[in-house]
This record gives sequence, structure tokens and C-alpha cells, in this order.
Amino acid sequence: MSKNIQLPESVLRDLYMLVTALEDYELDNNTRDIVNRLETIVYAKLEAFEKRQLYSVYKNAANPKDRIIAYRKYLDFVNLNEELS
Repeated sequence: MSKNIQLPESVLRDLYMLVTALEDYELDNNTRDIVNRLETIVYAKLEAFEKRQLYSVYKNAANPKDRIIAYRKYLDFVNLNEELS
């Protein structure tokens, strides 16, 4: 049974950089599968983090104008990522 753990954002970003850097190396199939799984998982976590951050800025905006701007940024991010999926 797997457990969920919390990692700081900086660790996730470093892990993503490491995993993407490994693409340049010749790896055996088993290691390549692990790298691909890690890349997928870490990217999804970073994407979710960014989405929550943008939504939080929108919900906590000081005035209506800032709220509209923040909401548009949130929608742009969500729509862009849906198109890429």
C-alpha cells in the first residue's frame, strides 16, 4: 500500500529538473520506465500546485479589478493545460 507524503515545492521542482535531465542519457528500459513515471507524477503535482496558487490569488484578490485579472490568469492556465492533455 502506498502512502501520500508532502514535499516542499522546491524539492518537486528539483526532482522534475533531474528527471528531465535524465532524458539526455541512454538508460535501460526499466530505468527509462521509472524516469517516465516520475516525470509524469511530478509534472502533475507541479501543475496542480500552480493551479491552486492561481485560484488562491483569484479568491483573495483585494479588489474586483485584481480579482478579474487573477481569474483570467487562472482560466488561461486551466484551458491551456486541458488543450495540452
